[in-house]
Amino acid sequence: MYTYLFLLQITKQIVKANGETVFTAALTTTNEKAEIRVLAFVATKSHAQFESALVKMRQSLHLYGHLQPKIVYTDNPAADKQFLEHVFDFLHEDVVPVDKHATLKALVRPEDVNISLQSSASGIESGLAKIVDDLSIEDETSHVVVGFDAEWNVDLTTRGAAQPTAIIQIAYGKWINIFQVELNSCNID
Repeated sequence: MYTYLFLLQITKQIVKANGETVFTAALTTTNEKAEIRVLAFVATKSHAQFESALVKMRQSLHLYGHLQPKIVYTDNPAADKQFLEHVFDFLHEDVVPVDKHATLKALVRPEDVNISLQSSASGIESGLAKIVDDLSIEDETSHVVVGFDAEWNVDLTTRGAAQPTAIIQIAYGKWINIFQVELNSCNID
């Protein structure tokens, strides 16, 4: 079974000709092995802009005897669901509808997981020290596993110029660390 990751990524600027943006988005479709199957530069976010690329991918999979996708992940399921089911009609096969949120329990942060919000250099260093302290200097194979995310503002008025990272989030053990590293860019209460 192939699982495809379907991403529509909006870019700040791919190509400009005579001051006009030529491509506004890049669509990347990968299989479960992170192998790129489709990379399409599109002028708009309209599904019509990349439908033919997905149809050709479907035909290519069939032609060479590969399995068709059974699961599709997208960052915009409400907008993409009907379109993807049109392109890959077999996505309807063996689907059991689920009552919307009928039996799902609310996601609750465990009481023993702590959240730490830091904006000072000393607070950030203290949060990172909790992670570094678990590394063994003597053991070269020592490692830690963290969850990492970063946020920054996008300023389209400066032609997509890079903006500084505003927030770094690191989850480790029983801690969720939120570091405000660029206070002028943060919009957190």
